[in-house]
Amino acid sequence: MSAPLKRTPKRVLLAGLFHETHTFLDGSSALDEFEARRGGEILAARGDGSPLAGVLEVAGRAGWDVVPCLDMRATPSATVDDAVVEFFWSRFQGASAPHLRSGVDGIALVLHGAMVTASFRDVEGEIIARIRNLPGAETVPICGVLDLHGNISERMSVMTQGFVAYRCNPHTDAHAAAVSGAELLDHIMASGRTPTTVWEHPPVIWPPTGTGTSDDPMRAVEAMAPRNRRERAGHRGRQRLRRIFFRRHARHGCQLFGRDVRRPECRARAPSPTEPLDRREPRTRQPRRPAPDRRRAE
Repeated sequence: MSAPLKRTPKRVLLAGLFHETHTFLDGSSALDEFEARRGGEILAARGDGSPLAGVLEVAGRAGWDVVPCLDMRATPSATVDDAVVEFFWSRFQGASAPHLRSGVDGIALVLHGAMVTASFRDVEGEIIARIRNLPGAETVPICGVLDLHGNISERMSVMTQGFVAYRCNPHTDAHAAAVSGAELLDHIMASGRTPTTVWEHPPVIWPPTGTGTSDDPMRAVEAMAPRNRRERAGHRGRQRLRRIFFRRHARHGCQLFGRDVRRPECRARAPSPTEPLDRREPRTRQPRRPAPDRRRAE
């Protein structure tokens, strides 16, 4: 009788870059304001209730071979110095290169989504584009977790497969969102199926005072969303479209993005890493129909 085949652990690169940039503040955020963790310091976050701990929880349960690269974070502050991005990139590239050469199965990232530097308005999109250009990372699934207040760009969305964001403000579900993102990565690696990310930009923006999910109107909207998904998609909706997210954007208004694993025709055109999103062709809007005259005829 032959011995059962042993399952080879999935090798996953783990990194984080987390900063909520407030561009209206004077001054800048320097490199020495960021906390940096490497190697065992990253793995020591297991069990502390953070988003990073959520990824490590799934990694332990699924038996991943985790390669901790670098985790950097700072409290919300002014526009970040370019040196922070270059410091993160040089350390990530050095830590990941030998493993990418030998082969990795996935990349898990803990990001905020609203980091801005003097040269990069979309830091997360810049980092992901650089990762995609690394030898060995061209087709590796990239998943992770994002803050509710992230400014999610099309560039970032079309180059990744499974980011899950917080849904609560205050962020009481940050750990749970990270667990969902890591579970999605594990499912992609196990099944071999690659989801398609769909990004949309509705012309809507909410004031900050209206985004708290513990109060109306957002509390009512959050309660309606699951019911609407079930009614529209049926019991298979969760398999067909895992997540739909809305994000505020200081310049571009509200954005929507989701993932559909069954409809390749939904795949958006991936912009060049150097192509500004502002150069996209504007959509042609249909003229609004005049409201019917409801007055009674005399």
